[in-house]
Amino acid sequence: MELEAHGQIAPTVGKTRRKPSKRPQSRENPAFSFRIVKFGGFLNLKSDRLLVIANFAFPSRYSEQDRIWSEIEAVHRCLRPGGKLITIGWDETFNDELNEMWYRFVPDGITARNFEEWRQSRAAGFHSARNSQLTWFRRRLRVNLQFPSVDSAARVMGYLFGRSAIWDVLHKHKTTWTMSLGITVDTREQLKTILDKRSEKDLGK
Repeated sequence: MELEAHGQIAPTVGKTRRKPSKRPQSRENPAFSFRIVKFGGFLNLKSDRLLVIANFAFPSRYSEQDRIWSEIEAVHRCLRPGGKLITIGWDETFNDELNEMWYRFVPDGITARNFEEWRQSRAAGFHSARNSQLTWFRRRLRVNLQFPSVDSAARVMGYLFGRSAIWDVLHKHKTTWTMSLGITVDTREQLKTILDKRSEKDLGK
C-alpha cells in the first residue's frame, strides 16, 4: 500500500503545517493502494484509487464553499468506479474537552458566554457532514487524546493553544482529553451525485 502524509490533532486548530513524510513507492497492486491526505493535498491526488482517507483534513477550509467543491471534484477524479472517500475528524458537535481548550484559549470571533453557547454557535456553521453533503457512518465516537506525562502534555497544549494553556495543564496535572469524533464514508458514485446537485443548483441561479 502507498501511504502518504499523516494526520494529527494540530491541523484541526489550524496551527501546524508539517510537510508530508517521504516514503518509498509501493510495488503492490495500485488497485489496493490508498492515501491519507491532509491540508492542501487533494488537488494533487493521483488517479485510479480505490480508497482515499482524509484524517482531519477534508475539506481543508470548511467555510470556503468553492474550495470544498474543488476538493470533492479532485477526489472524485482520482477514484476509480467503486472507490470510496473516508473522512475521520470531529463529529461536528464540538462537545469534548479538547474543544473546550479551544474555547478557553483561542480567540476565534465567536461571541459566547460559556462553552455550551460557543460549541452550539460553531456547530451551527455546519449544514451537512463536513459542510460537503457527505454521509455520516458513525458519530459521537469518544476517543482519548492521551500523553505519557504532564510535561509532554504541557508542551503540546502550549504549542496548540498558547502559554496560558501550559500553566493550566501544569496546575491540573492533566494528561488526557476527550475528543468526540465522526467518520464519513462515500462512494465515487455518491460524490458524483453531490457534484451533479451542485451543478443543477448553479444552473438554476
